[in-house]
Amino acid sequence: MFDKITEKFDIVFRSLRGLGKITETNIQTTVRDVRIILLEADVNYSIVKSF
Repeated sequence: MFDKITEKFDIVFRSLRGLGKITETNIQTTVRDVRIILLEADVNYSIVKSF
């Protein structure tokens, strides 16, 4: 289970690192992706919402 979460985080942050310039849109997309990963890992919704 933790392996899959780690893989997903790696993919998200690798895509962010590959950008020449980080914009607010990139950050919003990354935060959305992280929230989805956490929800898929059955993290409590209120915790994900506060992230």
